[in-house]
Amino acid sequence: APAESCMSKGTKATSWKVHDFTYEAAHAYSSPTKSTYWSKATFSLENPVLSYKAKCKATSRSKDYLNGKATYTCTSKTGDEATFTFDRKSGKLAINQTWSCAAEGGYFTAKGSKALKLDCEDSVYKTQDKGKSTKTSHRVTTCKPLTVKVPITDLSAVL
Repeated sequence: APAESCMSKGTKATSWKVHDFTYEAAHAYSSPTKSTYWSKATFSLENPVLSYKAKCKATSRSKDYLNGKATYTCTSKTGDEATFTFDRKSGKLAINQTWSCAAEGGYFTAKGSKALKLDCEDSVYKTQDKGKSTKTSHRVTTCKPLTVKVPITDLSAVL
């Protein structure tokens, strides 16, 4: 039997597999005017109709951490594009991916989202600044890696 065409395969995309989604955040507080925030989310994105995984990463220095408003781009070895947003409060991960079928001159755009249930732990510790009387309080959040399917809810093809 002949190999299935890229366009024919693409119509069967129903979900992505998000591998090892990890989230971590930190807040360092030394005075009401001196506070730093940092957060990061990483995962690999697998679309079962494609032969590669895209690497996805978001970082933020906002006090809102990752709030779902900024769009981050995943990297892959092909020219295909995948972007995502992540809102730490709701856990919502939204993905948008476009991939092309060069031989047939067409492409697909897929969108979907899922609220992730992350298993996270907070730890708090204090450090004394050398030669100063100020103490810095650190709050660190780390979440266990999560592998989960995210449904594709909107799939369109252009030939």
